[in-house]
Amino acid sequence: MIASAIETMAEAFVFGEKNGLSQKELAEFCGSTIFSCPIYQNYGRFIAARKFEPAGFRLALGRKDVQLVAETARSSDVPMPFLATLLNRFTSRVAKGGDELDWTSIAIDVADDAGSAGRPSGSEAAI
Repeated sequence: MIASAIETMAEAFVFGEKNGLSQKELAEFCGSTIFSCPIYQNYGRFIAARKFEPAGFRLALGRKDVQLVAETARSSDVPMPFLATLLNRFTSRVAKGGDELDWTSIAIDVADDAGSAGRPSGSEAAI
């Protein structure tokens, strides 16, 4: 569920940014209103600030957890279509050398997929 929240925030923040809103302001708004909880407050700030190092929870560990859920869902015949999206997102970021970054670094690829001008590049991605 946390991984789903990270993906959702990354998508919402890029959507907002591409439509003239600040990711930082969106993170603050979401974290202080309907999503006023530590997951949205803390991870929202990391995503908006593009702060993926040092990792609070390494992407490689997040990918392992998502993979374990996928294997269990498959063996127990529980369809989880959004889980496939998360597994692909995590695997893609790991394949690009992001395994030591915070798991919120999947936001890099969300921004890239959207052609976001505000996406981090080079050393900015590790801030």
